[in-house]
Amino acid sequence: MVCLIFAPASYWAGARFGVISFGLPLWQVWLAYGLLWSSVFTLIVFINQKIKSSVAIDRT
Repeated sequence: MVCLIFAPASYWAGARFGVISFGLPLWQVWLAYGLLWSSVFTLIVFINQKIKSSVAIDRT
């Protein structure tokens, strides 16, 4: 949930400074990047847990 809310802020700041531009309204960009970041972060956490459990099984 945190990624959904806060991750797009860096892209918004970049757009405000003219570093990046989007052809969509701010709310659409915020929603798209928020969903993308929250999905990818959840996937990373899931994979990390699988790797940790695999390493724990190998050590026993």
